[in-house]
Amino acid sequence: MYIDEYKIENWGSTWTKGKERKNQLTGSITGKDIDIKRLIHLLEEYNEAVNGEYSSRDITINISMMERK
Repeated sequence: MYIDEYKIENWGSTWTKGKERKNQLTGSITGKDIDIKRLIHLLEEYNEAVNGEYSSRDITINISMMERK
């Protein structure tokens, strides 16, 4: 399966002036034209690099399949 566009967002807490702000967008990756197997590998590598190897995150995936224009 081939993916035409993808967007990966990482949400977490940030600290500003000693105060924690929860549920903030801390990073993202967007791209076009990738094979599903490569996308899975990219997800695994991104999660490990940004969140750490043993992090626990809730993950949500939305998939839209539309007719070609």
